[in-house]
Amino acid sequence: MTKILILKQNEKNALAKYANIYDLLVEPCGIFNSQERPYLAASPDGVLGEEAIIEVKCPYASRKHEINITTVPYLEQCNGILSQKKTCPYYYQIQGQLYCSGKTYCNLVIYTYKDIKVIYVEKDNNFINNMLNKLDIFYENIFKEALYEKHLYYNYTHLSK
Repeated sequence: MTKILILKQNEKNALAKYANIYDLLVEPCGIFNSQERPYLAASPDGVLGEEAIIEVKCPYASRKHEINITTVPYLEQCNGILSQKKTCPYYYQIQGQLYCSGKTYCNLVIYTYKDIKVIYVEKDNNFINNMLNKLDIFYENIFKEALYEKHLYYNYTHLSK
């Protein structure tokens, strides 16, 4: 079985185990498009009620270990509580998912063959606003032009000047 297939299967196992442990109904979800910025979209691994999304991570390199700050490098510990580092790409991913979905928090489920942990990640509006400013600049200066040239006009740059 390939690494990708293992990760996909582990995600399913993690969601099932999470739902079973906490006696929750995790709803599957598709893609959430931002109402304000239709060029942004996100697809979390599940939805929990009206306020939460679920994101599952199955760190392949840590698959045979218990989950801690040594085995999962995107985690940190503060006052004895595991949390997600705000500098890791997954934090950006989750904040983007919270923005696009309109939800208020994420349960980040981290799963290995030996352990499962749930990390509470709250929506961080200041972080999101900073991220959106950068994404808006990228969209306006790079992505929009490439999108138009590929799908609408061959010489969009000449037409827009």
